[in-house]
Amino acid sequence: MKSLEINLSRYGHNLGSRMLGKKVFSDIKHDFLLTEELVLDFSNVDRITLSFGTELIDSVSSFGISIKVKNCNSSVGKLLAFCLNNIKCREELV
Repeated sequence: MKSLEINLSRYGHNLGSRMLGKKVFSDIKHDFLLTEELVLDFSNVDRITLSFGTELIDSVSSFGISIKVKNCNSSVGKLLAFCLNNIKCREELV
């Protein structure tokens, strides 16, 4: 399985807007044709907002690519778990 790993700290230590989530997605979406899995590395990221997480996770999941998360602190992890769980719930409702 080919995977694409993105270190999100290159976008800052506090990732907080829907527009930034769109920018990250725009920067990486051209590589999706070559991958089956996206690894989001949150090393050195202190916090994210629900707006950022929702925008990025929703955009990536619309391509049907597996998403893995690594190196996140507990608050980032909890927010990402919420975003990922929200997507799974919507898939089950369809």
